[in-house]
Amino acid sequence: MWGRRFQELLSLAGKAFLQTHWAPTLLAQGSIAEVKVELIHADGRPIPMMLNAVRREYPSGYLHEVAVFLAEERNKYERELLAARKIAEE
Repeated sequence: MWGRRFQELLSLAGKAFLQTHWAPTLLAQGSIAEVKVELIHADGRPIPMMLNAVRREYPSGYLHEVAVFLAEERNKYERELLAARKIAEE
């Protein structure tokens, strides 16, 4: 990851979402929270992630601080909730 731009690690859908939604929101509001994205592992497989970001202003320019969290367990939990809801509705 060192020496690479964050955008290079995103899936194609993640890159589109970056450009159309969360980059403009970060610019306008100064922060974003709980954004689901997929990063691409070196072996090509997608890795579900959750991120938070803050835009900081310094005399020399801006810095985007991004915290990225693995979201595999959260995705599993969400799928289980959806399955339970579907069963309950039947």
